[in-house]
Amino acid sequence: MNLIEYFNQQIFLNINAPADASQFMISVAHFFAQTLPTFTPVVLIALWLYGDERSRELVLKTVFVFAVAMLLNLLVHTLWFHPRPFMIHLGTNFLHHGPDSSFPSDHMTTASSVAWTFVLGRKWAMAVLFTVLALMVGWARVYLGVHFPLDIMGSVVVAGVACAGLASLWPKISAFVLPAALKAYRELLAWPIAKGWVGR
Repeated sequence: MNLIEYFNQQIFLNINAPADASQFMISVAHFFAQTLPTFTPVVLIALWLYGDERSRELVLKTVFVFAVAMLLNLLVHTLWFHPRPFMIHLGTNFLHHGPDSSFPSDHMTTASSVAWTFVLGRKWAMAVLFTVLALMVGWARVYLGVHFPLDIMGSVVVAGVACAGLASLWPKISAFVLPAALKAYRELLAWPIAKGWVGR
């Protein structure tokens, strides 16, 4: 075992839930790990429906960053297999999961993609919200025993690389995609827009 893996496992054991963890803490962690991530698309949809044009642009950018980040995840998973903690009988597991590669975490990559997009987009209120959500998801995945801390850190890096990699291309992509998306949105939701129920 190399030094990095040693510290990875030791930090995992310090975060991972003990066998006698309270049901309350397990329930909270399950909420953070499984239910909380579903709030992200809801918030993004709300930002699109009621936000200004800059917010809508960042929502679209999030989709592209997410797609690139998940492709990077797939590449890493294909090239390098890292077992999950329960696959090497380390710690305790409180969340059923298939025995696939743990590094990087898809859940954390998704959360980090959104957080990075809004941080670099300088939409600070949303950036703080999505960063806190990402931290909660990351903690919960380790606490419940399905990821190592290095999986979580790797996801943050992957999402950051995806966001930075799109930075130079985004003005050209946005110039084409944003008007097309707005046109489709205004045509499809013309009635609720006319009623004032959602933003134009």
